[in-house]
Amino acid sequence: MNSIDIENFLDRKGIKPTSNLTFQATGRYNSRRITAQGTLESDWDVEAGARKNIGSWGISLLCKDIFNSKETNNVIYGNGYTRSIRKWSGGRTLRLSVTYTFGKSDSHEHNHHNHIDTGGYGEEHHH
Repeated sequence: MNSIDIENFLDRKGIKPTSNLTFQATGRYNSRRITAQGTLESDWDVEAGARKNIGSWGISLLCKDIFNSKETNNVIYGNGYTRSIRKWSGGRTLRLSVTYTFGKSDSHEHNHHNHIDTGGYGEEHHH
């Protein structure tokens, strides 16, 4: 997986990104897989989120399945028959969250505000 240092790129172009705004995009692709009973066809989806910190407040917006593509197709082969099963995840969703940090916090403790919970794909991503 390749990574791009966006802040460095923008700085070289003379653009100063704000330090209290983060963005994250995650894509997933599964190629066609052979199973004992048939095949699982390829599938993919993309999600993205943005977070803005304003003092002790944090506001984030997450869009899951941006392209409404999260569909799986399972083909089962049997003796004299073929069965195709299609499942759709439910489509694109938006989630808005607002958080507030109470009390005194230094920059190390405040780093949890630069976090976008993608709600999937296992681990959480920190920026």
